[in-house]
Formats: sequence, C-alpha cells, structure tokens
Amino acid sequence: MKFFEKSAMMIVGGDTVTLIEFYDEAPIENIVGCFKMKPEKVIFLGHNLQRANQQEKIYRTLFERHGFQIKIEFVQIDFSTVTQIADVIRSILRENEECVIDCTGGGELELIAVGIVAAEERRKVPLHIHSTDIVSGRIFDCDNPHCIPQYENAYLSVDDSILLHGGRAQLDFNFHAEDMLAHEADMRGMWDICRENAEQWNTAVSRLHSPNVTRSVIARSTVLKKLVSNGFLKIYTEGNELQIRYKTDLVKRCLKTSGRLLELMVCLLAAKANRFADIKSDVHIDWEYQDEKENVDNEIDVILMRGLCPIYISCKNGRVNDNEIYKLNAVANRFGGKYVKKVLIVTDADRIEGSSRKLISRAQAMGIEVVANFGKKSQKALNNWFLEI
Repeated sequence: MKFFEKSAMMIVGGDTVTLIEFYDEAPIENIVGCFKMKPEKVIFLGHNLQRANQQEKIYRTLFERHGFQIKIEFVQIDFSTVTQIADVIRSILRENEECVIDCTGGGELELIAVGIVAAEERRKVPLHIHSTDIVSGRIFDCDNPHCIPQYENAYLSVDDSILLHGGRAQLDFNFHAEDMLAHEADMRGMWDICRENAEQWNTAVSRLHSPNVTRSVIARSTVLKKLVSNGFLKIYTEGNELQIRYKTDLVKRCLKTSGRLLELMVCLLAAKANRFADIKSDVHIDWEYQDEKENVDNEIDVILMRGLCPIYISCKNGRVNDNEIYKLNAVANRFGGKYVKKVLIVTDADRIEGSSRKLISRAQAMGIEVVANFGKKSQKALNNWFLEI
C-alpha cells in the first residue's frame, strides 16, 4: 500500500510519468487524467484519429492555460482485437519509465486488455491503473482498492469547457461574484418588484428604454414608480429632454433587458452557494473549430461549472414555449458534452404557452430540469436547490 500512496504523491509532484489514455468521444474523459495527475507525457490510443490534430491544438491550449507542460502523442490502434490492444500497451510500458493507465474512457475490450497486461507486467515495470468519476471528481486506484490516490481537485472554467467541445465563448460582460454580493440588497429589492408580476415588469423595462418614454408613461407604470420610489431610478428633466439616472452600474445592467435581472439573480444565488468553479451570464458561443456551422442560436443565459461538469441554464421571465427547450437542448448537448446538466428556469409557470405539464414532460424527456415558478419560491427553497443541483 505504501508503494501506491508514494507513487500517487510522486505523480502530483510532476515526476516523469507517462499517462496512457483510451481516446474517447467524450473530450472530458480524455483530459481528466492530465488535469488530475499532471504527467510529463500523455499517449492517446484510438482507432479513429481523424480529428487528432484539431484536438491536440485544443488540449495544448487548455494545458497551457492551467500551467501544464505535457507532451502529447496519438497512437492509431485496432480496437477489434484484445491481442493488438495488449501488444500496444506492452510496447508503451517497456519504452517509458513509469506509467499510469487511465480507464475513465474506453470500452470493454480495452479494459480486458488492460487486465491481461497488468497481470503480466506488474512485477516488471511500475504500473498503476486509475479511473475518475467525472461528476464527483474522485479518482480510484483500480488495482488497489485500499489506496485512495491523493491528487488535486480538477476544475474547468466556462471558457475551458466550451473550448474543449470546439467552441469559443464570448461574454457580454465579465461576472464578478464579489461585486454582485456587495450589491445583493439592491438586487433583491428589484427582484421583489419583478416577481410580484413578471408580465408587468417586462412591459415596464421595455418602456424604460423606449425613445418615447415620458413622465406620464412612468407615472402610469406601477413597476417604474416602485423603482423610482425605492431609489433605483431617478427621473429628471435636462433642457427639454427626460433623463434617467440609475443608482449604480449594476442596477443599470439589471434593467438592460426585461429578462436580465432573472439571469443575474440566478448568478447571485449560485455565487452564494459557493460550490461552483465558474459562473458566467449571457454567454454567446462561436463555432471556433468547426468546418460547418449549424443554424442554431448559440446563446445561453447562464452557465455554471461544478468541477468539470457544466450546467446550462435558460432563464425565462416572460412567455415560454417548446422552442426554448429545443434550443437549450441543442446548444447544451453540443458544447456541454456528455456530462452537461440542462435547466430551464421560469419565473411564473402561468407564462408557459399551452399546457405547462406537456412542456415539462417534453423537457424531462430531453434530460432538462424545469424549475417552474422560480419567482414564487422561498429563499430557503432556492438556496437548497443551488446546493443540490
């Protein structure tokens, strides 16, 4: 047991370790071992390496962002026979000083081959077999269940996760949790006004940005009057023109569009949960590394990163129909990958067009969680939801 524990600590320290990976269609399964173990070299074994050059570029970029210097090699292999897989693994073991085989990716034949080689080579060369639970981040020593390797936790940013799946994130603004937490009282004050009547809120914010807005328009709006009386807005005349002054830049941002406050409230509550590695709002995704661009709207209201797993959230303060769940499903699956979690948050379930039960049923069939009546939930219920998601 001491040998394995020492070896795990040596790997973290960056010794000359070679990591053997079975090239998988899920990109996160290809690189999680590198983020955990920080090897000197990683060798990907795969039968279909048509995109290897493209993936190598992405992996190198990610490694450099996180301060890793890892040599990358790809080896073409026929996965139809256990014998050939085992032969290739044996060859790598003999050419490299110390190896770790990561079984996070790969299929049944690969695992059988690893078992055969491990039984033969264990006493000849230093060999360790590991696997990672992507969701929990836990890493397991497959050939010594009594040992728990002591690797650092691995995290990806929203930008990292999107790049890993062939895209590039563009942000309307950079979300800073500290700034938002410092103005929490203002955000909650506006949210209390919004959630009283989401439809009136949407109408009022739209009128606020109309070139034809007048004092009489503001006076007729219950929502705008509350925003003024609570100090979020100041209305005054300069010359012959009506001027609007916002209490803070954050208040102005919350009132930029009718749905922006809901998005930022989701970000605020996520920040307070203190369990997400990254939080981004209003994320636009470009197809950076694709030969063909699909005709979809690549915009997500909020993306959270829980360790290595992204959570794509669509926030709707107004009317909701089936198009929202289809769009969320398409973009999240494409850029979130195998382990993405998909959520549709609706302020008021009464704003769901048609039957809310049918929409929720369709969403669930796509693996989308629907949080209906978000605006009517208690603070405790919302806090618990963000702690459990």
